[in-house]
Amino acid sequence: MLDTGEGCDVVFNVRGEERFSAHKVILSARSPVFRSMFVGSDHITSMEPRVFKSLLHFIYSDTLPEDDTFGANLLAAADEYDIMRLKSICESHLWRTNSFGRFAEILSVADRCNASALKHLCFKYAADNYAGNYPFVLFLLILY
Repeated sequence: MLDTGEGCDVVFNVRGEERFSAHKVILSARSPVFRSMFVGSDHITSMEPRVFKSLLHFIYSDTLPEDDTFGANLLAAADEYDIMRLKSICESHLWRTNSFGRFAEILSVADRCNASALKHLCFKYAADNYAGNYPFVLFLLILY
């Protein structure tokens, strides 16, 4: 249905770069934000078209495209549209693929996206690996 555009009743103009057709009933069933949005078409400026395309793909198929990188941008989109299953998948993937030298960056993403499970993993990592560095751990606790 998403690929053919058959029966679509809403069009999203994402950043003025690309247009996506979709079905209000399907989007409304999967996201309370979409449900409350449908009083007309919407211009999406908060994300790149490729991220919105991945979001739509997930809503329609409950899977991610094979070429998707599961980045922080998709986590932010899942948070913005309140799609908890996608958010959980993105949190898990970000943690599994995290190079631990940048866990503070992941913590920042978790904080911005209200990703409490990912945030908890970052705090646990800090406690396990930086327990002797009290100023650093205290800094994280104060900051987040």
